[in-house]
Amino acid sequence: MREEDIRVVRDNESDIMEGEGYRGIFRKSDHKERYELLKERLAHDAEAFCRKNDPDTLLDLIEVAYALSGLMGYPEEEMVRMRKTVKNERGSYSRGTVYEPEL
Repeated sequence: MREEDIRVVRDNESDIMEGEGYRGIFRKSDHKERYELLKERLAHDAEAFCRKNDPDTLLDLIEVAYALSGLMGYPEEEMVRMRKTVKNERGSYSRGTVYEPEL
């Protein structure tokens, strides 16, 4: 097994993967390892989304972001509240406004 094959998976995926014949060890990570693996997963899923434009991958990105925020002490509900506050103050990205600096 290569170290790059080690990855964090969703909570129910161990049962799904075992049912599909995947072989390996499923174990619980500590806070530090989980945080690092989630950051790697975030980068991986962001790259995958940019390649595929797949809504399922976008959902994975959101779920990983919530998991990371929870480890940082901000539960999902707090992140949703904070998002709404920032959106009210600064807006969203729905209008597609672009800034081009003067050269």
